[in-house]
Amino acid sequence: MKTLYFIPIIIFLSCNSTTSHSEIVESSNNIKDISKDTITFGNITNPLHNKIYRNVDELLGIKYEGTPSGAMIQGNNIRKDKEFGISHITLDKRNIITFEEIIRENGNPKPKYLVLDTINVDNLNKSEFITYCNCRRDSIDDSEIIALVEFEEDTEYYHKIIKAWRADTKTGKITIIKNTKGINCINEGYGAE
Repeated sequence: MKTLYFIPIIIFLSCNSTTSHSEIVESSNNIKDISKDTITFGNITNPLHNKIYRNVDELLGIKYEGTPSGAMIQGNNIRKDKEFGISHITLDKRNIITFEEIIRENGNPKPKYLVLDTINVDNLNKSEFITYCNCRRDSIDDSEIIALVEFEEDTEYYHKIIKAWRADTKTGKITIIKNTKGINCINEGYGAE
């Protein structure tokens, strides 16, 4: 089993949530339609693309009342010259997943985050949630995978993958994984009483 290292962005943990549809929230920072389920955004249509921030209020341009979560992307196949992470922000029933480069500044312990790409996954069913940085394919850890999974009780790994994406550290894009065969994700609550 691999070790996950969590970073403080505003509580960076591995995340859960729940399925999919559209838009986001209107704010003074022009974040009104970050769009439709499973769409990967390029630098023209995504209002969050290339934004640099330290906290979610800066990113969204509104006072964020929730607690975002996230994790660092790590592994043998990950680009080594930069650090990357995935964040999960929930607004109402909207789940915004951001793929970010972590920017460290000399003399400042708090990093900044550069948004490389985003997806929205909205209107999840009660049995569905989003997980990332803790999946594998064919029993090989792959922390670039973001998955929408169906909750399964009393199992070490979730095998019911509804949709999956790759936060590709080489291209800086989130891409849809069309064939989810062989993907499963750790049930972090397995064995907990």
